[in-house]
Amino acid sequence: MSIFKSKKQIFLIGITVIVGGLLVVVIFSFVTTKLSVSRFSKECEKIKDPVEISLCYKEIGEKYPHLSMCNKIENEMGKKSCYLGVAKARQDLSICEKTKDQTFQDGCYFEVAKAKKDPSICGKIKEDTTRNACYARIGKDKKDLSICEKSSDEKWRDLCYLQLRNLSACQKIKTQDLRNTCYFNIAVLVKKDPEICEKIDDPEKKDGCYANVAETKKDSSICERIKDEALRKNCYRQATSTK
Repeated sequence: MSIFKSKKQIFLIGITVIVGGLLVVVIFSFVTTKLSVSRFSKECEKIKDPVEISLCYKEIGEKYPHLSMCNKIENEMGKKSCYLGVAKARQDLSICEKTKDQTFQDGCYFEVAKAKKDPSICGKIKEDTTRNACYARIGKDKKDLSICEKSSDEKWRDLCYLQLRNLSACQKIKTQDLRNTCYFNIAVLVKKDPEICEKIDDPEKKDGCYANVAETKKDSSICERIKDEALRKNCYRQATSTK
């Protein structure tokens, strides 16, 4: 029984040391940040030019990140820009709501959504283009088809699908030229597979796809699929070149 108590005491002591250590780190970090902000703030105050002093406060506010620096900026646009930088650094949506300016709020939500890779934040954006761009960006970053589909605009959905670089996404693209580009990119840049070139319904782009894959793989047999005679001859030269 005494051995059990001893082990329990050692465990509790270990936990206490770890928690204590973490508290010291947090407190030290907080104090250091506050001192740094205060020191740099005084440096900014020495600047005479109003534009330069605003930029100085903004740089410190975003670096640490600290809203008190943003609040020192007199220019409203500069202050909002600083808020946006701090919101992004902290990944804090509440900062986006410090002003009633809808354009700022939308841009701020977009930046925080990108930082957190959280598509649910895009839903807070009122303006259609910014909201759709937000879904497209996060869909690309997370390589998630379902996020692309949240966009209410076909153009943004197609752009999002294009950036995923997978065949399932290409098939969903409505715009013919973008769909062909999607197949081209996968065939040439990802898979190095001439069979994917076959999916392209633009003859010129399809020939270019075969030529690129043939040159990359140094496989002149792929050149035989090219319809354009001049490009086919050039493909043979490139595919057999030792350079």
